[in-house]
Amino acid sequence: MEMAISLILVAAIFTALFSLAALVPPVESQIPPSSGQQNQNSVMFELQEAKLKIARLESILDESMPSLNAKSQYIREAEKKIEDISVEIDNLTTALSKLQMAEIVSEQWIQIQQLEQAVQMAEMRTLKVKRQLRSSKCPFVKFIKNVFGNHLETLKGILHPYGSYSKADPNSYWDQALHHIQRTFASARQYHYELITTQLQKFVKHEIERNEFPAALANEEVVFLVASALIVFPILSVFMLLFSHLS
Repeated sequence: MEMAISLILVAAIFTALFSLAALVPPVESQIPPSSGQQNQNSVMFELQEAKLKIARLESILDESMPSLNAKSQYIREAEKKIEDISVEIDNLTTALSKLQMAEIVSEQWIQIQQLEQAVQMAEMRTLKVKRQLRSSKCPFVKFIKNVFGNHLETLKGILHPYGSYSKADPNSYWDQALHHIQRTFASARQYHYELITTQLQKFVKHEIERNEFPAALANEEVVFLVASALIVFPILSVFMLLFSHLS
């Protein structure tokens, strides 16, 4: 930049000198035969003035050079600042894009979790509906519900004062229910024993003794086991079937 300005000023100075030289007529044409000395003095004066003008222009050029250098330095610094600002803008744009992508990913992750929960709830509802359909299709289960439904509600009302169900601790409810069931079976055990030892054992022993081959096995232990199996197995089968359809 400085060299270009210097060349422009030098070219301007030389142009002024050439113009001045063109304006000055040749010495021979200006010197009349009678006044040669006077014309020579005039030419010398004009040359002196031209030298003064050139010196003045050089002085102006020297005075302008620091200002031109300062302006050139300011322009270079401004260009450097512009480059730094451009780099910072690019970095901020990249960071903003990453932040927007992170927000989009987090929102999508929340939506995915919500969809997974909705799918789980739908699967649970579907499984519940399937169980209800199986229960409604089974005549035996339907008959048991119709016959013993009111009795089950009554049993729940009886057991309610003795224990409460809590979702936070469901085992406590089942422990209490198991305790009450054990008490119920304990109270009915005596009647069950009397039934087996009297009426049912007599019936089983009579049926065994009717056949010749198993008649030899008609002792008290075998009769007791067969009578107990006749009572326990049907009850267990009914409970297993009910739990498989009602759960």
